[in-house]
Amino acid sequence: MSKGGRPKVITGQQEHAIATSAMAMKERGLVPSVSAILASCPQATLNPETDEPFSAKVILRVFKTKCYDQDPEHPWNYDHPKQKSTLSPEAMGARLKWSDDMLEINHQADWYFRHIAWVDPCYTIVPGRPKTIHDQMVASFGKAKRWSSDDSKDEPKNLRSSPYTNKTTQWGDVKVWWFIVLARGKVHVEVMGRDWEQNGAGQAKTVALLPKVLKKMCGRSAEALPETVFSDRGPGFYHPSQGTINPHYAAALSEHGFTPWAGDHALWQPGDIPDLLLHETAVSWVRKFLRQHPVKIGENMARNISNLEEKLQEAVDHINTYYEVEDTCVCVGKQDNLCRHTA
Repeated sequence: MSKGGRPKVITGQQEHAIATSAMAMKERGLVPSVSAILASCPQATLNPETDEPFSAKVILRVFKTKCYDQDPEHPWNYDHPKQKSTLSPEAMGARLKWSDDMLEINHQADWYFRHIAWVDPCYTIVPGRPKTIHDQMVASFGKAKRWSSDDSKDEPKNLRSSPYTNKTTQWGDVKVWWFIVLARGKVHVEVMGRDWEQNGAGQAKTVALLPKVLKKMCGRSAEALPETVFSDRGPGFYHPSQGTINPHYAAALSEHGFTPWAGDHALWQPGDIPDLLLHETAVSWVRKFLRQHPVKIGENMARNISNLEEKLQEAVDHINTYYEVEDTCVCVGKQDNLCRHTA
């Protein structure tokens, strides 16, 4: 029985050509659009009754019914993407190889717990003027939903902060560097001096502090402290493209009895794996605490920095008390498998 209504003018062959072209565009990294399809498929988009291109409504209907990523049973929808960063084919290949290498090493979770100290430099911008204070306050709201009226959506108090807030300093602001250390089921934050820089000499200063920090974390009665330092390939650790270890960093490790997990040549360890490194989890815990418990800011910059240091210590105490840090330190095997699945 006929459903009634005017039959479609566009043919199945035309729909197939449009869908094939649109899916090919997406595979090449382009954004399929009506204008792009009209340019690439002039014959398939021509209405035989009018000798004019089909309307955008017709072409978009093809996108929604004939185009798909993996399974024809799941056609395209026009939605917001998930809040998750994409990976290039090169990055996925590097992750897969690194995962295979990590699994071949075949250390058990307990080995990582006993021998690894995860480290990473971080910073917090202490505002020195009202604009930065305002930007940081708005940034603390994140991207979550907020209460507002329909007629006030464009009011400054209802808008998001700049994406560069908390990442760049402006006149009057101070960047305070602090080091996260994760070992033996404990988190520690070490605030660095105002002269600290993210280079080889700076990383060497941090390594010199590690023996004292690890004794405090693990207990001075511990028979052996973690002796392997697991870091990313950030500035001061390794050369960004060649992967060779920074000589200042290497010398400091040797002097204080540590070895780098990635070795002297770290190209085998991908440069873009923040979601797989355990210290990044600890950093996210600290930053979440700072968002939920903002640092008190006044006119005295020295006091502001002191307030930040106190708040960082509060964060560490809270995390070590209420978070499952010990479980985090033994889940490296799970991270290796995640690396394979992500690839």
